[in-house]
Amino acid sequence: MTKEFRGFAAVSNVNLKVRRGSIHALIGPNGAGKTTCFNLLTKFLPVTRGRITYDGRDITAMKPAEVARLGLVRSFQISAVFPHFTVMENVRVALQRQRGNSFDFWRSSSMLKQYNDRAMELLADVGLTQYAELAAGQLPYGRKRALEIATTLAMEPQMMLLDEPTAGMTSEDVDRIVALVKRVSQGRTVLLVEHNLKVVEGLCDRITVLARGQVLAEGDYASVSRNPEVIAAYLGEDPQSVGAPETAHV
Repeated sequence: MTKEFRGFAAVSNVNLKVRRGSIHALIGPNGAGKTTCFNLLTKFLPVTRGRITYDGRDITAMKPAEVARLGLVRSFQISAVFPHFTVMENVRVALQRQRGNSFDFWRSSSMLKQYNDRAMELLADVGLTQYAELAAGQLPYGRKRALEIATTLAMEPQMMLLDEPTAGMTSEDVDRIVALVKRVSQGRTVLLVEHNLKVVEGLCDRITVLARGQVLAEGDYASVSRNPEVIAAYLGEDPQSVGAPETAHV
């Protein structure tokens, strides 16, 4: 797939295949085109050229909501919760998708209680049970990202796209999110954008490296981390003069 903005190719001839049931990482330096790829896959941007298929179905011309209904659901780089709703209410809003229509903010509390049990199950899955009645805006940053994963799971995705799920976190929060992604990936496919290569090393089955909008390398962590072109792309130096990219702070 290719995406051009006034002649500039933000993504150029990217051929990406994600195997069902795997955890696949999309990595690369800043400006490599990773988030643009996510926006193309989830239809927030139209492709300039190319074709996107999901579960054997051509979704190139579909709208974001149509793609989400097929089970291809994403999170975003920037924390996206309803800050004045409780943690439980945030998940409950996502669960209203089961009605098959719009999200009904005006429904009575008694009508919405039917979603409470499932909401609490999802909060338990992401370790947020004790925060259920807290306003989401009061959660620490790492817990907000966990809440976003819970709301993503509420959409019953077959494939989850996670955009930098550990960005800006403490090491303790990173470890918690890594364990969470491993747990919720059972029976699902996960594609994630991630800058922390230690996270990628311990979590992902396969890695695609982007640089300047093009695929630079692909493979498992061991092969990608030793690729001289990948080292040069991350460190901006002669690949003969530096070590593997995991030594860099990226």
